[in-house]
Amino acid sequence: MIRNATLAATIFPGELIGAILLWLPVRSVLRFKCVCKSWLSVISDPHFAKSHFELAIAPTHRVLKLLNNFQVNSIDVDNDDDSADILFNTPLLPPPHAAPKYVYIAGSCRGFILLELVSDLNSIHLVVWNPSTGLVKRIHHVNHLNLFDIDSHLCGIGYDSSTDDYVVVTMACQRPGRVVNCLSLRTNSWSFTEKKQLTAAYDDNEVGHVTREFLNGAFHWLEYCKGLGCQIIVAFDVREKELSEVPRPRDLPVESEDNFIYDLITMGECLCLCFVRCQNRTRVYEMWTMKEYKVQASWTRSFVFSTSYYSYLCSISPICFTKNEEILGLKENKLVRINGKGEVFEHRPRDNFAGRPCLHVIYTGSLLSLPRTTLKN
Repeated sequence: MIRNATLAATIFPGELIGAILLWLPVRSVLRFKCVCKSWLSVISDPHFAKSHFELAIAPTHRVLKLLNNFQVNSIDVDNDDDSADILFNTPLLPPPHAAPKYVYIAGSCRGFILLELVSDLNSIHLVVWNPSTGLVKRIHHVNHLNLFDIDSHLCGIGYDSSTDDYVVVTMACQRPGRVVNCLSLRTNSWSFTEKKQLTAAYDDNEVGHVTREFLNGAFHWLEYCKGLGCQIIVAFDVREKELSEVPRPRDLPVESEDNFIYDLITMGECLCLCFVRCQNRTRVYEMWTMKEYKVQASWTRSFVFSTSYYSYLCSISPICFTKNEEILGLKENKLVRINGKGEVFEHRPRDNFAGRPCLHVIYTGSLLSLPRTTLKN
């Protein structure tokens, strides 16, 4: 293949080569960097990287799975076996830093992964990493987070299109509000803001599931509102630096011990609620998809599937769509596929998959790099 590419490099102009490369997945494009200097120049151009991400004919969607503190596995969601899997070493801190006690996957955005490296209760390190290109940026000693309870803070990485900037967000849950810190990777500087709850009814909210994929310029998570007796969807916009509430489906059943929201995810560029209800000794799982962002009437009950009532503790957690329009999800730490009829099939029976959300994330492979720092911290 490389020999044919070398011949093509002497025949076709650079513009045409660039247009052809847009049709290829990230791994193939990276292989062609060694063909010749002109191809290396095209592929290394930030404008090409941006075009490849936004216009890619064959985008590569993968699941990053944390095996342990030192290794992660990148899984091709459309492969039935492990032939396309890629094993990476976790980008830890260099000496003299000790190995972390815990590693968590905090989020993904435009091909970048945010990792949390927890050394002790008083400090945390964040790592921004592009697994496709190997680019790594380490953020040292984020000591404004409360680590005594791992659920008392949120972390994520997002993108501000108005400034072409990536933003790392940390939020400490301190009643009666939220303390939000935003790190601009363009200026390498932190900004601090304190946000109150949306209304007085939300004073004692408890933070629940957090989506780890950035969507529509915002981070999203569930909060249980004691004042309303139900879970609500909260969003934080990285451009406006504001909290807002996303309306729930109008026809969503009343929450109770047997009927409740158990996950909030992004699927196919849409926000999705996962709801479970008890019905005739079975657990019925429903996926509600918001087709138009923040428009309550656009919520649609898209997928419905069921399991035995007694297996409800092993709930099915959807991850993403496959090319065949099936849902790839987790059940009992195994990858499963759910078709349009709601039938559940094992996807990769031998693959033991960690079920905790902080140990895996869906991401799109990209050639993107971080903006050049314009102001040193």
